[in-house]
Amino acid sequence: PPSVAALVDRLLRIDPRERPASAREALGLLDDVSMQGGGSDGSLPWLGSRDAIQDLVAAAQERRSLDLGGPRGSGRTRTLEEAAASLVDSGREVLRIGPGTRPFESLRAALGEPSEGASAEDVRAALERRLLAKLASGVVVLVDDAEGVDRLSTSVLESARPAGTIWWTLTAPRAGSVALMPLKE
Repeated sequence: PPSVAALVDRLLRIDPRERPASAREALGLLDDVSMQGGGSDGSLPWLGSRDAIQDLVAAAQERRSLDLGGPRGSGRTRTLEEAAASLVDSGREVLRIGPGTRPFESLRAALGEPSEGASAEDVRAALERRLLAKLASGVVVLVDDAEGVDRLSTSVLESARPAGTIWWTLTAPRAGSVALMPLKE
């Protein structure tokens, strides 16, 4: 559309004073472009194929784990968030696992701290029980950027995969993964 071309021209101007000062200002310049499907948070509408989203939602309905693979910038996080939003809209609970470097840090942040003074084996067992209980109740676990999850949390998550729905995003897809291609201009 002409307004998009005009915005791109402004974004590429040499003089910074002629460019939009923020993403919000740039988005405001697109008011005449249909933003149907955009989120209430100001996110852009989904523009690509919904196949990967449908694959993830179908896996969740079947209580099966699934990986979403693709290089950085391919839309893995956005795809995961779109699928998660679809599940939340239908009443499913979603548990997000974030990055961590210390032992069990990723799972502790999502599932809570086990008893004080527990041994590493006790901590692992307690976190695994909590995770399995969540999966048994139908909770969908999202592991965005699996490479950033600490090694011991990864071990627990991998062992729990057969028990329910765990979605992983990976830069190197495994066999059976939903593979995303790099985004193109």
